[in-house]
Amino acid sequence: MGYAGITGTYDVQSNSDAYFHGVSIEQILTNVQSLSCGTSINVSNTPPTISALASYTIPHSTAFVLEAEASDAESNTLTYTWEQVDNATSAVYRTNGTNTSGASFRSFSPSENPKRSFPKESLVMAGVLTSATEWESVPKVAREMNFRVTVRDNHPTVEQQQVSYANQKIVVGVDGPFRVNTARQVFYAGVENTLSWDVVNTNRPPYNVSEVKISYTIDGGQVWNTLLENTPNDGSEAVVLPVELLGSQTTQLKVEAIGNVFYAVSPAINIVEPTSCIVTVPVGILVENITSSSAKISWNEIPLISNYIFEYKKQSDSVYTSVSLQEATIELNNLEASTRYDFRVKSLCSNSESDYTTVHTFQTTVVGNCASASESSANAYIQRVEVERFSNASGASTYSDFTGDSFRVLYLSKNGTSYSIRVTPKRADASTMVSVAGWIDFDGDGYFTTSEQILNQTGTTDTEIIASFSLPENMMIDESLMHKMRISLMAGNDEVQQCGTFSSGEVEDYKVIFTNENIQGIKVYPNPFVDYINTTNVADGTVYQLYDASGRLLHTGKVMLNKINLSHLLRATYILKIGNEKGIKILKQ
Repeated sequence: MGYAGITGTYDVQSNSDAYFHGVSIEQILTNVQSLSCGTSINVSNTPPTISALASYTIPHSTAFVLEAEASDAESNTLTYTWEQVDNATSAVYRTNGTNTSGASFRSFSPSENPKRSFPKESLVMAGVLTSATEWESVPKVAREMNFRVTVRDNHPTVEQQQVSYANQKIVVGVDGPFRVNTARQVFYAGVENTLSWDVVNTNRPPYNVSEVKISYTIDGGQVWNTLLENTPNDGSEAVVLPVELLGSQTTQLKVEAIGNVFYAVSPAINIVEPTSCIVTVPVGILVENITSSSAKISWNEIPLISNYIFEYKKQSDSVYTSVSLQEATIELNNLEASTRYDFRVKSLCSNSESDYTTVHTFQTTVVGNCASASESSANAYIQRVEVERFSNASGASTYSDFTGDSFRVLYLSKNGTSYSIRVTPKRADASTMVSVAGWIDFDGDGYFTTSEQILNQTGTTDTEIIASFSLPENMMIDESLMHKMRISLMAGNDEVQQCGTFSSGEVEDYKVIFTNENIQGIKVYPNPFVDYINTTNVADGTVYQLYDASGRLLHTGKVMLNKINLSHLLRATYILKIGNEKGIKILKQ
């Protein structure tokens, strides 16, 4: 942007930005490589690695999002710049989306966010897909666009800083626009509303979008809440907005392609209360407080409904027990331990009723895993347990139950072929022999069996006991089950048992959560931030702690929808600790 502020009415902005365009970097490198008069220095820092970027075909006149996935061997803080790199065949003075060559989108300063919306999301939320003043416009004609993401590693030593880039092709098709049908400006809270959108052949080649995701926001896109994770891209879907949105005039709905990059957003919708009973299949089913003999089940309240019919049974039975309810919740008692139950629910008005929900399932817990503890930790105890990125240090104890501590939850992915476990003992005397064993209750039946043993070392003076284990093949993930890991350390050279009491050592129990997703390191962005911190690879409900620069705990909360609201903070430096990860330094602007 070397001509910023000197071209009169054609100015994009008043001042130059303090960074090089991706193409300028390429030109500089090409020129330097042709010279021999410079002085070379060794650069030990490695460039970032960028995963391959796929090409997509999108409908015309439609917003889209591009995202890069990059890593850095030295764990430097990465920043991203997305830029369109198409040369114009003639002078382009304003972007209006009708040009078939040149750039339709301007360059913006590097950001820690690996995503960029085209146009920027604030424009899309306002219904502005073409802005001459912002120099951003969706293409309104069929054409090919080429984008480059430049990833900078921002090494603290300037001479060591490295840059990588990758290109991505976006083809604009002849169909479009993909947009949310905005004929209806009022939705009812708590009941089914028909949301429609223009498919414009995007469910066919070359777009190939068979399913879409539907979300809503009430704050202009700061936080998106999922309504439907996936639904057919057929142009219509019944959606139920929570009763809590009643009275909202800022709710907007988003329909985004699955397996492609384009999306559309509705204008603001008024959420009002139904004027009469409307039967709707209950949604928002939640099963919680599961014990060996009870469970609590709830769902989203439906306004003006007469009553609900709730049915449940043991999975092995053929006949349901039916209960009529006035409230959208029920507590089941006198259930059998370690038993699977099926349930379903429907809503009723005075003269009509909805269909039942699909059958949902939960399993009661066993009475409990067997007890185990030592009588003394004077001779030896467990100082640290590590499984891949999970790490927990603790002090002397005969038994430590960490299963209720959300900061000490072990997440394991079914996609992980093998895991390494490391146990560090603390001995009163370096020559003290210890035996260490570990088990994971993979099937959640409440028993630590021989086949579930992941570690077994007897009579060792090693400073660390290391082993590896794999998850059972064809393992089923059931979120209603409670899985535990038990680590037992016993002073001496006898073999450790999974249950019972022994004279000296320690036993530790942990909660384990299994997932189908790959477990990757937690990332936060932007940093510095203004109001919100975004996260990646963090499960909803994960607890975070916020400390000031001196280490004083200021606040504890939970990550929801990969966002943390820190708008209440003063401008300063803080330490953010998410789950059992190491603390991250963040700066409030």
